[in-house]
Amino acid sequence: MKQYSACAHAARIHSVSMARITPNKIPSLARKACDANIAAGCAYLISPNLHGFGRAPDKAIEYAEKSCREDDAFGCDWLGNMYKSGDGVPVDLVKSHRFLAKAMALYRQQCDKGYEIGCYRLAMSYDGNEESEQNAEKTILLFQQACDARIALACSRLSNHYRYNEDLAKDEQKAMFYQEKSCDFGDPSDCYFSGSNYSYGSDGAVKDVAKAARMWQKGCDLDDDSSCENLADLYNDDEEENGIAPDKSRAVALYKKAFLLRINGCHDDEDASACESLGDAYKEGKTVKPDPVKADEAYKKAISLWQRDCDHDDYISCFALASMYEKGKGVEKNIPRALEYYDKACTQYYPGCLWKASLSGKSK
Repeated sequence: MKQYSACAHAARIHSVSMARITPNKIPSLARKACDANIAAGCAYLISPNLHGFGRAPDKAIEYAEKSCREDDAFGCDWLGNMYKSGDGVPVDLVKSHRFLAKAMALYRQQCDKGYEIGCYRLAMSYDGNEESEQNAEKTILLFQQACDARIALACSRLSNHYRYNEDLAKDEQKAMFYQEKSCDFGDPSDCYFSGSNYSYGSDGAVKDVAKAARMWQKGCDLDDDSSCENLADLYNDDEEENGIAPDKSRAVALYKKAFLLRINGCHDDEDASACESLGDAYKEGKTVKPDPVKADEAYKKAISLWQRDCDHDDYISCFALASMYEKGKGVEKNIPRALEYYDKACTQYYPGCLWKASLSGKSK
C-alpha cells in the first residue's frame, strides 16, 4: 500500500508544480493510487476526465464522489464546484455548499496539522468566495505559511495580492520579493515576469539587466519558452549590455529551444499559452519564417483551449481570452467581448479588475 500512497503523493507534487511538462504525469500516477483505493489518487483523476482529452464526465463524478466519501478535501472541493457551475452535473447549490463546506473543514484540519498544501488550498477557498474581503488577512497568513514551505503557487498568489489587491496596502517591493521566491521554488512564469521587471526597472524592481538574464535563465531551465526567447534577445544584441556579451550561437540555440517548446506545448500538451506564443512566433518571424496562416491556426487553438477552461470558471483562462479579444489575435478585435471576459476574470484574479477598468476608460 505504501508504494501506491507514494504515487498519490507524486501526483500531488506534479499538480502544484508549474513546469509545463508535469501535468501529463498526473493521470498515470493517480490511477495507480486510485485503483488501490487511495482517495487522493482518485481526486487527481477528476480534472483529466472532466476537461482533458477524451473527456469522460461520468468518470470525473465517480472519482470526485469516491474521494470525497473518503474525506479527501480536494475531491470534495471539486465536487462542490461542479455542482455550483453545472460542470458535468446539474446545478445544485445546496449540494455545492455542503461539499465546499466539507472541503474547507478538511483543508483546515490539514493546515492545523502542518500540512502546508492544506493551508494553500484553504487560502484559495477563502480567496474565491463571497466573503473574500472579510477573510483578506486570514488568506494572506495562509498563503504566507504555504509559501514558507516552498509552495511556489502560494508565493505567486502573495505577489499578486501585494501588487493588485485593493483591500491591501499596495507594496511593490513585497510583490517583487514573493514573485522571486515563486521563481526560486519552481514557477517558470514568475521567473519570466521577474526577468522582465528587472529588464525594464518596473513594478518594484530596479533596472538590472544581469539580474534579468539570471531570472530568464532560471525560467528557460524550467522550460519557459518566453524566458528562453528573451534571454536569446539579450545574447543576440550587437553590443554588450550590463556585462552580457553578445553570443550569436547561444542566441540561436535559445531561439530554437523556445520554438520547440511552443510546438510541443501547443500540439502535444494542449497548452493554450504555448499556442499563443507559437502564433506570435509565426507572426513576428523572429525564431521561424513568418507564416500568417500558421499564426492564425495557433491563435485559434489557444482561443479554443482558453474558452473551454473559462467556461469551467478558470479565471486565468478568462483573463487570457479577454486579452485575445482586446488585441484581435485569432479573432476580430472585440472590446465589449474583452470586457465581458475581464469581468469574469475579476471575480478571483485581481489583474482582471485592473485591465477591465483600464479598457473601460479607453472605450468611452
